[in-house]
Amino acid sequence: MGSRKTWLYGFVGITLVVAACSAGSKRSSDDDDGGTSTGSGTSATCATACQKLVAANCPGGTDQPTCVSNCEADAATVTSACREQYDAVMSCGVSRGTVACDAEGVPELEGCDPELQTYIQCAVNAATSSSATSTSTSTSTSTSSSSSSSGSGGSTNCYAGHGACDPLTPSCGTGEACDIDSNYMFTCFPPPNTAGIGQACDNSAGPYCQHGLACDAAVCREYCCSTADCTTGTCQQVGTAGSITISVCK
Repeated sequence: MGSRKTWLYGFVGITLVVAACSAGSKRSSDDDDGGTSTGSGTSATCATACQKLVAANCPGGTDQPTCVSNCEADAATVTSACREQYDAVMSCGVSRGTVACDAEGVPELEGCDPELQTYIQCAVNAATSSSATSTSTSTSTSTSSSSSSSGSGGSTNCYAGHGACDPLTPSCGTGEACDIDSNYMFTCFPPPNTAGIGQACDNSAGPYCQHGLACDAAVCREYCCSTADCTTGTCQQVGTAGSITISVCK
């Protein structure tokens, strides 16, 4: 089974937060707000950022050419509305930011939390706006779609319509699990998907989480849209993948 690093490692498309230098497949995000923009000096910035990431020699890293290629691809998908915030993270990353290997051996940017949080909020707002528009259109077009948008806890299914399956309904085959692929879309991944709630997981090499669960900080947690979907804990937003806002029960 191929790598399925999910939104946790792409972390709303910020290259310096390991997406560009993580092992395995690289996702590219959807166009969140109807337009994307590539800032000036993208190639040079990516080259500098990747030198720092590659120099960390993390086991889960990759080589300079692959890192730069992924970085430039990510930069091209950043929405115009969040370009300034994205550039601020990149600027911090190549200047004062430092890189350390996380628990899974993947390079991770440190020292740029204020800039990163500002960009994340911008991306989340754009994704939420896009999702709300999509939901409104779907509801007005067909009443049947609203009946299929109920999650396991009776809340609106915020993941419906973002791929071939969604994690809140039994939309995959036996042993399969619905998770986010390299195109920021939900798809059914084949077995084995055996890790249960609270168990350790690794989206690069396994173990992989069961259907309905997301690998968050190396632990399988329930996907949710609201706390009504949680068997334990509360529903907390932890990131985005393209236009999808990701929340898990903690």
